[in-house]
Amino acid sequence: MNLRVLKAITVGMGFLIVGGLVVLGFGAMEQAGRLKTDKPAPVGAEAAKPFGKLELSEPAGTEIHGVATGDRKLYLHLRGGGPDRVLVLDGQSLAVLGTILPTAPSPAPAQ
Repeated sequence: MNLRVLKAITVGMGFLIVGGLVVLGFGAMEQAGRLKTDKPAPVGAEAAKPFGKLELSEPAGTEIHGVATGDRKLYLHLRGGGPDRVLVLDGQSLAVLGTILPTAPSPAPAQ
């Protein structure tokens, strides 16, 4: 009698495993269908336009050390040709918005 119960449990577990794999495969196919990239672009999104040549008018010897983006701005970390600095550009028009220069802390006033 114990052997029959063990066989029944084994067969039942086999069916549960196969059924679980079928459900998992179906769920993966459903999720893959939702991730298709042929969705329309969000409202307000525009295709990137070519901008040609961008001249930054920086001194000779200047190198771009790093690039970061955020808040629709482009931040260029520049080295050489003067002190290290961060050039801030508008993300769409690429117009120079300003330059951030790190400065040494001022000495404490004498008391």
